[in-house]
Order: sequence, then structure tokens, then C-alpha cells
Amino acid sequence: MGPIAGAAGGALSHRSGVVVLSIPQRGAKIELPSSSRHWWRLALDLSLGVVERAWAEFGFDASLLLMLLAACLACTAPTLLLLPFVSLGMTNPKSTRRVRVWRSILLPLLCLLFALHYASFAGWDALLHPERACDDGGAAAADNAPSHRLLRAWLGLEGIHLSSLVALFLAMGACVMQVS
Repeated sequence: MGPIAGAAGGALSHRSGVVVLSIPQRGAKIELPSSSRHWWRLALDLSLGVVERAWAEFGFDASLLLMLLAACLACTAPTLLLLPFVSLGMTNPKSTRRVRVWRSILLPLLCLLFALHYASFAGWDALLHPERACDDGGAAAADNAPSHRLLRAWLGLEGIHLSSLVALFLAMGACVMQVS
């Protein structure tokens, strides 16, 4: 089958099930498969290339933003420890000291915060003290005073929402990808 003129001055031709795209300005030929499975694979490869380039360009900023978002969504005392790392990242974005600090302090801190918040979300009081679940609440009444509940919520031991867990997980994943 003969060549069909393209919109950019190139040519398309069909040859044995393969579409050949010739761009005369650059002189390169790109062979594109004609089956739909191969088109999906090509679209996936192109989109992954775009995501990789975007991560290389904006990944550090994204990890800083995710850490800030995790600290604000969880709004507990332990997650406020993330804020100095955000400022360290903003002041020294390309230093090796920042990478060492993130590897040795920030990643274990994020893992610990995620484990603490997940245990609180899953209800670790019931796991650690199963007898309280069967109790009538006489002993638990003193433990549920408003000041105790506020203190436990501020320490991240209860009242954790799913959004804060997701934000901590995303921040942890972004920091792992930035460090490695």
C-alpha cells in the first residue's frame, strides 16, 4: 500500500502489519505496531516515560509537599516532627547532608509514625487489652475522661482518620523514592 501523507509533512505506510512513521525533519523512522494490544503497550510506555521525567523534575518538591500534607492532615504531636525536615529540604535541596539525614532519621521516623497511626486506626487498645472490650466500663470510665481523650488524640493514640494514614503512606513512599 502506498504512503499516506501525514499532517506534519511525514509519511505513514503499512507494511506487513506494522505502521512506519517517517519524519523527514529529523530523519528518524519509528515503527509502530498495528494491533491494538501493541498500541496500548506503546501508550503505556509513553505515559511511563512522561511520569519518570516528571518525577525526576518535580519529585523532590512532591515529597516535601506530601510530608507537609501528612503533618497537617494527621495534626498530632509526633507528625509535627516532619516539619523540620520540610524546612531542611527547602533550604538544602541538593546537599548530601540532607540525603544522609533523610536516610538515617526521616525514613525511620516516617515508618514509625505510619506504624503508630495504623495501630491506632486499627484499634490497638482492643488488641492490647481485650478484657476491656468485655468489661462493663466501670474501669474504663476514668480512662475516658475528656482530658485523657484529648491527650491521647494529640499524641496520635486515638482518633486517627484514614486520610492521615494515606497521606503518611504517600509521604513515606515519596521519600523512599527520593532517597534511593
